[in-house]
Amino acid sequence: KKEEFIKGFRHKKDLFEWINHFMRKDGLSRKTRLFLERFLKVEEGVLRFIEENVEIVKGIKGDFHIHSNWSDGVNSIEELIVEAKNLKYEYIVITDHTLVKKSKHGMRVEDFFKRNEEIEKLSEKYGFKVLKGIEIDINPDGSLDYSEEVLSKADFVLGAIHFDYGEGIKKRWELFKKLVENPLVHAIAHPVESIGFENWIKRGEEIAHIVEKSGKILELNLAPHRLKESDMIIEYTKDSDVFYTFGTDSHYRKQLLFMVFSQMFLEKLNPCKERVLNFKRWEELPI
Repeated sequence: KKEEFIKGFRHKKDLFEWINHFMRKDGLSRKTRLFLERFLKVEEGVLRFIEENVEIVKGIKGDFHIHSNWSDGVNSIEELIVEAKNLKYEYIVITDHTLVKKSKHGMRVEDFFKRNEEIEKLSEKYGFKVLKGIEIDINPDGSLDYSEEVLSKADFVLGAIHFDYGEGIKKRWELFKKLVENPLVHAIAHPVESIGFENWIKRGEEIAHIVEKSGKILELNLAPHRLKESDMIIEYTKDSDVFYTFGTDSHYRKQLLFMVFSQMFLEKLNPCKERVLNFKRWEELPI
C-alpha cells in the first residue's frame, strides 16, 4: 500500500523515508499515518509543480531554516548541501530542533557538538558554507534548552515557542518577550504561531516596536501552511526597521523548493528588501 501511495511521484524515496521516519520514532497509529500520507500527497504535487515550472527568486543566497536527520529531518547534511548547491545557493543554515525534554525528535547537547563537527568537514569537502544553527525552545521559566556556553558555539540561534504549557496566549506573550530579551537569540521562528494569532491581532504594532528595539530578526516562514502568517507579519512590521529571514522550515530536501513562495512577498517587501537577510552573502550577515 505504501508503494501504491508513492507510485508516480518523482521524489517517492523521500516520501517513503519521511513516513517511515515518523513511524519508527513514534509508532503512529494507522489513522494518523493515513492523514500524513494524504498530506504528503498534496505537498508532493506542489513540490513537483514547483520543480518543473518555477525558478527560485534571483538573488536569494541561502535558506535560514532547515532540519537534518540530526533532529527530525529525513536527509543528511550532505544531501542537503547537494540540494542547496543545485539551487545555486551560497550557504544554508541547519537549524535542528532542541526540544530536549519535550520530544524524541530533539537533538541532545552532545549531538549538537558532533553535528557541528560534521558540518565543518562537509563545508570543507564541498567548498560550501553551512552555518551551525539551532531551533531552540524556551521553557516555562524562560530558560532555553541549551546553556549559554553551548549556544555560544552556534552561528545562528532561532528561538521558538512550540508550547504554551497549558496556559494559552497569555503565556505565549510572556515567553515571546523573554525570547526577544535574550541576547543569545538571533531570530524568532514562525512568529505568529510562536506568539499566537490573537496576540498579533491585539498587539501587532507593539510587537513590531519590541522586535525593532531589540534588533531581533523575524522569520517569514515559507512552509505552505504558514504563508498567511508570514503575510500578516509583513503587514504589521514593514514600516519598522525589523530585519527578516526567509526560511523554508524544510524537513526533507525537496522542501527547500518552498523558497519560491518568497515571490509572494517581494512586492510588499520591495521598499525594505535590504532588510531581508537571504539577499546578503554570508559574510555580510548581521549575526
